[in-house]
Amino acid sequence: MQTLETLRRRIDNARDMQSVVSAMKVLAVVSIRQFERALESLSLYNRTIELGLQTALMNRPRDAPLPEPDGGGSLLALVFGSEQGLSGQFNEQIVSFTRDCLEESASERVTVIAMGEHVVYRLAAAGLPASASFSIPGSVAAVGQVTHGLFTRIDELRGEGLADRIVLYYHKPRSGASYRPHQRQLYPVDPRYLRELEKREWLSRSRPVFTLEWRELFSALVRQHLLAALETAFAESLLSENASRLFSMQVAEKNIDDYLEELGREFNNRRQADITSELLDIVAGSGALYEAEDEYLGI
Repeated sequence: MQTLETLRRRIDNARDMQSVVSAMKVLAVVSIRQFERALESLSLYNRTIELGLQTALMNRPRDAPLPEPDGGGSLLALVFGSEQGLSGQFNEQIVSFTRDCLEESASERVTVIAMGEHVVYRLAAAGLPASASFSIPGSVAAVGQVTHGLFTRIDELRGEGLADRIVLYYHKPRSGASYRPHQRQLYPVDPRYLRELEKREWLSRSRPVFTLEWRELFSALVRQHLLAALETAFAESLLSENASRLFSMQVAEKNIDDYLEELGREFNNRRQADITSELLDIVAGSGALYEAEDEYLGI
């Protein structure tokens, strides 16, 4: 049986861990709220870009064809994992999902870029070594900076003929603390989406006008559309990561509570046993003392 001092140290260690878990829970909740607000802002920005694209497409010259889908050629896979640990099966799930999707792909050449330190070695273990990796931004403010750095690298790979198609693989938040793996084609922009925008009714009586050359305007709008899609993927992945971490911390907190309760019972039992033992020693000592006194008095 463990000593009281050993049990006391174990209880103190468990309480220290409980404090760490509680702090991580708070950080996860704060991060979730930040990225929820970021996604709301990105939704409004995406809507603005969409209206711009609709305006451009309604005025599309006849000699400006829309991009057609191509299942072959080179594929650039952008896989969004986590930069930090303690996020449950977050990275394993997205790697498994990516591998399954790529096995169904008709692309002959696949280049993988990993987002997040913890997903890099899991991709390698799955036979999908990353040619490059980027750090996951730790805050909403850093998302834009990382996105522009990634976009620069994408432009370079397109110039090298390694990104005829670009597909994002990331977790998308659902209701509550749940999420699911998701894939989205970033480039080329889905022609069905563009045709739907082109045919969509303009809800105002007056239509916007523009003075830029059509191809220049359309190219700039598509670029902003792609940047916004990347930022959205980062934000949704980070929101999902923090939801996963919150769930993991809730499970850990319950386990620690159960462990502390068990240690508390063991501590109380041990203390009671020690008290009982001391009382028995006192009683035994008193009995021996009385016997010695009786012998001395000749009773």
